[in-house]
Amino acid sequence: MKKACTITAILTLFGGYILPKKEKDIWVGSIIKLLKPLGFSPNAIRLSLSRMKKHKALESFKIGKESYYRITDFGMKWVKYGEERAFHFEEGHKWDRNWRLVIYNIPEKMRKQRDAFRSKLNSAGFASIGSSSYIYPHDFNEQVKKLAEYLKIQDYVEIFNAKYYEKDLTGFVERYWNIKKIEKMFKTFLNEYKKKFNEFKKNRQKNPAKCFAVKFKLMTEFIDLCFEDPKLPLELLPKNWIGKETQKFVDDFYEYLDPISQKYFNDVFKSAGMTEELKRKSSKKKKGNGAKNVEKKEKRKR
Repeated sequence: MKKACTITAILTLFGGYILPKKEKDIWVGSIIKLLKPLGFSPNAIRLSLSRMKKHKALESFKIGKESYYRITDFGMKWVKYGEERAFHFEEGHKWDRNWRLVIYNIPEKMRKQRDAFRSKLNSAGFASIGSSSYIYPHDFNEQVKKLAEYLKIQDYVEIFNAKYYEKDLTGFVERYWNIKKIEKMFKTFLNEYKKKFNEFKKNRQKNPAKCFAVKFKLMTEFIDLCFEDPKLPLELLPKNWIGKETQKFVDDFYEYLDPISQKYFNDVFKSAGMTEELKRKSSKKKKGNGAKNVEKKEKRKR
């Protein structure tokens, strides 16, 4: 199973741990400490934070020499999109047995926009059925329109609702989506984490750091895996589709790990508010010690 990307890990950290807290920002040192045991180097983490700030998904500020990050409204859209794709997609996408066909004729001078448009369609789950034609069973018409408008290519893009009249839907789907490859990826993920779950239960693993690391890897790798999955309707997939089994397993393992891993996060987590509170306490302590020293000196004089 490939390691999840650093940006997915950072978004998962915000969505799963930071946003539910009262403090919505986190010290960069805490981010590095939390993600480093998962195989992410400090340099890779800092580079991803910088890129996410550049794309306005994160914003940063400093207190003294320490840097803190918080997520923006735009970054929140990334988090919600990942959560919806991984855990709630089927709830909002019931198949009406229609197909959405996107056809474009974008001129060569707009190659950059054309490549971006094609990339977004691929990542959403659309399949290419020709050099300038994409198809998808779910109704993403509004999203495609908005994307075309954002890229200023709306005059070159056409969207159709279509019916498929051949009986062999299975053959049609297998021609344009690599179902066997996706199924294999789910199996690899499931086998790896089932072994870990059995080991944790057998050894009664309660170490907060280990529970946090495994839970975090579980979530980030599962979310990344769901972006590889085109999320086709169950009617178009093999019986007992492994994606459903995988999601149920992830929910169960998450519930087992969450209470223990939360303790580790709380121990490592540091926000700007916590830093200021520590400074105030330290200042009060110094003032208190200063007053005591003055009192001692006065007593000696007497």
